[in-house]
Amino acid sequence: MRVKPRQTNKAEGTDKAFKAETVLPPSQHLSSMKIPKRQAPFENRYRRVTTYLENGVYDKVQQLYESGEIDRISNLVNTAVRLYLMKHYGYGCKE
Repeated sequence: MRVKPRQTNKAEGTDKAFKAETVLPPSQHLSSMKIPKRQAPFENRYRRVTTYLENGVYDKVQQLYESGEIDRISNLVNTAVRLYLMKHYGYGCKE
């Protein structure tokens, strides 16, 4: 979703600005009208795991998170574990 920048009202000679207007890209017009499906409760989708990271790994993860390169640390960990399991144990492969 984008927000249009404020425009000054030059026709009236005042410095008052118009209200910012929200503009959806054409691809999101229809998707924003769809009724979202309900997800299963959080407890049914996730399990808590407490673990320890090496100092260097932890520092890099924090750096990526703080710079905005990753949105959530849990997404990074889930993706990394999933890829490792696929590569070494055939997780997710149709046999």
